[in-house]
Amino acid sequence: MELKNNYNYLLTIPGVGKILGLTIMLETGPISRFARVGNYVSYCRKVSQVNGLATTR
Repeated sequence: MELKNNYNYLLTIPGVGKILGLTIMLETGPISRFARVGNYVSYCRKVSQVNGLATTR
């Protein structure tokens, strides 16, 4: 099952346990809806504005 594979993949990230992995999956939905990594970072609100230029925090 694809869902289980994605969940197990999240669990390989340092600091991501069972609860956080499940939360990420449920909040994000299908990751394929993000064309680029930057789109996902922006969705997570991890891009800040500095002098009109988007930069990662």
